[in-house]
Amino acid sequence: MSVDGLFVPRVTSSPDSSLADDGGFTLVELLVAIIVIGLVAMSFLGLTVSTLSSARWHEARSHANQFAQDALETIVAQPWATIGLYAGDAGYAATGNGGEPTVVLTATPRPASVPLPLATTVSAGISYTTRTDITWRDDPSDGTGAADTNGNTKDIKHVTVALTWTAGTRTGTLTLDDLRSPTATEVAPSGAAALSVTVAAPATQQLSANGNLATAMTVTATTSKSVTSATLTFSTRNGPQTVAMTGSAMAWSATLPTSTGPFDTVPTTFSVSATGTSGTASGKATVQMVTGASSNTITVNAAPGQTLTGTNTLSSAITVSVVGSSAISAGTVTYPTHTGTATRALLGGGTSWSAVIPADATVFDPGTETVTVQVTFTDGTTKTGLASLSLFSASLPPDVTNLVVNSPFTAGGTTQGFCVSSNNFTLYTATTIDATVFNVATTDTVRLTAPALTTVEFPMSYLKTNADGSMVFRYTVPSGQALPNATSILLKAYALKTISGQVYRDDFLTNPLVPIHAVSKSSSCT
Repeated sequence: MSVDGLFVPRVTSSPDSSLADDGGFTLVELLVAIIVIGLVAMSFLGLTVSTLSSARWHEARSHANQFAQDALETIVAQPWATIGLYAGDAGYAATGNGGEPTVVLTATPRPASVPLPLATTVSAGISYTTRTDITWRDDPSDGTGAADTNGNTKDIKHVTVALTWTAGTRTGTLTLDDLRSPTATEVAPSGAAALSVTVAAPATQQLSANGNLATAMTVTATTSKSVTSATLTFSTRNGPQTVAMTGSAMAWSATLPTSTGPFDTVPTTFSVSATGTSGTASGKATVQMVTGASSNTITVNAAPGQTLTGTNTLSSAITVSVVGSSAISAGTVTYPTHTGTATRALLGGGTSWSAVIPADATVFDPGTETVTVQVTFTDGTTKTGLASLSLFSASLPPDVTNLVVNSPFTAGGTTQGFCVSSNNFTLYTATTIDATVFNVATTDTVRLTAPALTTVEFPMSYLKTNADGSMVFRYTVPSGQALPNATSILLKAYALKTISGQVYRDDFLTNPLVPIHAVSKSSSCT
């Protein structure tokens, strides 16, 4: 058919042609699609929940490891005398670590650094329970049990920190442990103190008209350990005098004849130096030299001299004894403490009196202290006498005394500095740096720095203990390490140690500067 010259084609449609051409979904197809999408979403949801749960678990374990590591390092860094547990604390056990006996502390007041056997810490909503065991272990190097050569089976303190926690449906456990031995300056685990000397002499001594002793005078020395010799020194108008004392083991004495002198009428110090396998120690007593008519006299003795606890309190009571030349009616003893002086009344009767300085929470200063006694005799006269008392510190601050670079190219490792390539200033061969430190434990912190080069601190590792008690810590600079384009470098080692809760630090700089040798080939390193 033609309309106005245009050809119009005929279109023929089947009854279902409209449905065949529709681009939509049927209801069944739509339901199937929703089910498939739901299944995929549930799979992703399960994976997401599992991933989050795993991440939370690993985070909890990381926190537990950090808590345990911090607790362990804090304990082993404490002074030897304060590493242990108190039997009255909740969770205390008499044994731990496979049956090892617990280290029991009794000092009062309780040091703040001593941990509780059981403690709980909450972090990020998770509760961590910490179990701490501190037990004695016998060092096998000197025999164990009945075969121990020195009879001391309490050589080493074994510290164990165990954590348990629950994150979600999982319960975790983590245990860390370390061994702590006493340093050369700390009290040995058997309770033996450092060598000390207590000297006794008359509080007053009568002089003749020419200044010599009017009567023979005896000076005695008692040592805390057996020694092989003891020497008495004092000064007269003729200068210093030295007298070898007689005795053995821990009891020594010297009797000065009437020809000794001349002395001035002043307090005179009589010092005793004792030497044995435990080292050398000294003590002293002060004698008031007097002239004129004889009067009542007193003899004063204060003992024992001792090593203080880690908190500078007495480790045992001190007895001050007074003997008068005639009957005494009353008296007092005055002694110095960290916060001032303290006074106690003498107790006794007749010519023999005494007072006890208790081992309590009173803090003392280490050193040689003077105890002053004042008495009143029954005839109304008075007399003052003195006695010296030696108190030693249980812990000493760290002391870095040497820092050397060991040359890998010369016999004996003499100090030569660093040998680097002249092209890029990189180290040809790994080179060790050693620091010598006194008064530290193997677990104390010793680090190396190069102040002019970097702020990075390099941890030094314990290497050995020298005969004098000092320890050597080492850091190894790896080969290929780039050094500054300079002729020398300044190095510094420092040591950290915690004493009674306070951190002490000591630094040591290389002096002179460590040279840097730049050569074209390693064979030129000499």
